[in-house]
Amino acid sequence: MVLRSWSERLALEGNIRILVVQALISTLGFGMFVVIWQPYLISEGVSIVEISWIQSVINLSSGVGLIAWGVLSDRYGRKPVIIVSNVCRILAIVALIMSRSLVFLLVYSFLLGFSALFMMGNPARSALITESVVSEKRATAFSTLMAFGMIANTITASVGGYLAVTSGYTPILYLAIAGDVIGLILITIFLKETLDPKSVREKTGESLPTRIKGFLFPEKGL
Repeated sequence: MVLRSWSERLALEGNIRILVVQALISTLGFGMFVVIWQPYLISEGVSIVEISWIQSVINLSSGVGLIAWGVLSDRYGRKPVIIVSNVCRILAIVALIMSRSLVFLLVYSFLLGFSALFMMGNPARSALITESVVSEKRATAFSTLMAFGMIANTITASVGGYLAVTSGYTPILYLAIAGDVIGLILITIFLKETLDPKSVREKTGESLPTRIKGFLFPEKGL
């Protein structure tokens, strides 16, 4: 009864509960990865200048991803976009493990930024959170997710630094992939779509001229 009461107060119901569990599992590895990826590249002989280029690509592709995922999630649904975004982040780390050549580093940086799951909020995920709870609990749902994520990141950041010194960087890279894969399976199975299927069908059936007209002359109130 007490646990149920706290779940209701923190909006830990339905999709929000799934996202919290997924975030905690993913953060076990990715929270450490965020701390060590630059020192790891330096240890592999990548220069500071090259790292600055990589960060620039991450920033640029993040902007592209934020726009793309927002548009696609309104068109095809929140859940498919969240899944594809997570796949992009997994592939980014795989590319980093496979090779430290410039090509693979660019692939890594593009996919990591494009996922819109690196130090920022993915628009499809944000929309799904908003649509998963009643308006009176939306702020609570966001604060709950952010609080759990912050706590997990605080712990894993310290653990990641210690593990990098004692065991090297490689275990952290594989832990990041494992955590993201488990989280991906979790949301694929249990996460519920929140966008009205009728809305998706209507948008999919629109002609190109209609889309252009809707973009240039949006409905009142938009």
